[in-house]
Amino acid sequence: MDKICTLLPTVVGRWTALALASACFGLAVPSRGAVVINEIYYDAEPNTSHAEFIEFYNSGPGAADLSGWHFSRGIVFTFAAGTTLAAGQYLVLVENITGYNQRFGPVPPAPAFGVFAGGWSNEGEVLVLVDGAGNEIDRVGYDVEFP
Repeated sequence: MDKICTLLPTVVGRWTALALASACFGLAVPSRGAVVINEIYYDAEPNTSHAEFIEFYNSGPGAADLSGWHFSRGIVFTFAAGTTLAAGQYLVLVENITGYNQRFGPVPPAPAFGVFAGGWSNEGEVLVLVDGAGNEIDRVGYDVEFP
């Protein structure tokens, strides 16, 4: 919760500690939280398994509204209006739900939320997640070699 403060003068036009204290109030402001790209699984073996995925994690104190978030680089996926990710929760986008479930079991650690289109380079690239207004949320580069 963000704290919003405004300055209110007393009746005689002077600022007092009481007037300042009474002018601060809590306001629940929708936020993006602290959502990060937590893990990517690419170049799955065998190449026919279609088990690639990308995992997000919200480390923030509250739910994050993912409405309209999408990738400006990398895979193709846009979160629908009203999509949220609760604090401390994971969300997984997959290349193929059947391939993901076959690779990671009938009850994978994080169930598939949705299916992305396109794919990413098995040689490495940069994935960029942006919000509905185009502001960068997270950027992850990966490569086949150690940095």
